[in-house]
Amino acid sequence: GNDRTIRIWRVEDGQLVRTMRGHTSSIKVVAFSPQGHYLASGARDGKIKIWDWQTGLEVKTLQGHTNLLTDLVWSPDGSKLASSGWDRQVRIWDFATGTELQSFTHDSLVRAVAWSPDGRFVLSGGDDLSLKVWQVDLGELSAQLKMEAKVMSLSAAPHGTLVAVALENGALKVVNHATVDEIFLARYQGGVTALNWSFDGRYLAAGTDRMIQVWDLELREMVQSINAKNNILSLNWGSKSHLLASGSYRGIIDLWSGESGENLLRIAGHTADVKALAWSPDGDYLASGGEGKAIR
Repeated sequence: GNDRTIRIWRVEDGQLVRTMRGHTSSIKVVAFSPQGHYLASGARDGKIKIWDWQTGLEVKTLQGHTNLLTDLVWSPDGSKLASSGWDRQVRIWDFATGTELQSFTHDSLVRAVAWSPDGRFVLSGGDDLSLKVWQVDLGELSAQLKMEAKVMSLSAAPHGTLVAVALENGALKVVNHATVDEIFLARYQGGVTALNWSFDGRYLAAGTDRMIQVWDLELREMVQSINAKNNILSLNWGSKSHLLASGSYRGIIDLWSGESGENLLRIAGHTADVKALAWSPDGDYLASGGEGKAIR
């Protein structure tokens, strides 16, 4: 969040259980390791920190990005991380050693990165009007899909080869990166500010202005439109449920039922915008990152 803190919340009652400080610029993204023991956070200044979130201790810092960091994702097996930034790089990190294994270069700044569920590919997109598919073990570009506008965000389906793509022109589409087929879902005038796929691959949530649109990908239709009454900056589905967390301006975190659209809980703990959210793999905790200086 903008208070530069990372905060950990207990989902059942919204209780703050831990606050972590260490970043000196606002936090763009937080992500739990697949096994749940560690939390990674990426900040505006390009620094990535790994935390033992149960003790609140910082384990290591990964330094490589020379400009604003935009996205950060763990590989499905938890052995690596992929990050992207304004330095036009996608960087692959070895978690155990904290070293950079390789980097892939775009022609322009990179805004989003995602792993394929099998861990073989990293997908990335940004201002060079393409979705790139990198084969990590070979360290090379496997495919490149042309996009009609800048790629603003990506979310890979938890199984298979589908990836949701939000473009600067407001288009929301689902791309099969293996066959290059595209499904166009909608075009949102205000653009899509956040994008996240549910744990079972059924639902895709998109934040647009003050609305959360929930798409059922089996039916290929929008099944829920939630008026959050607050600009949506981040979205994250529960690790084992169709609960959906949203982060917005003025430090507000809301918990919604993705199925009924009902607001189940509101947490107001950050002093500034909540741009980063992540559920723990057991579904019991939610991490949030603010624009100020702590991780909650």
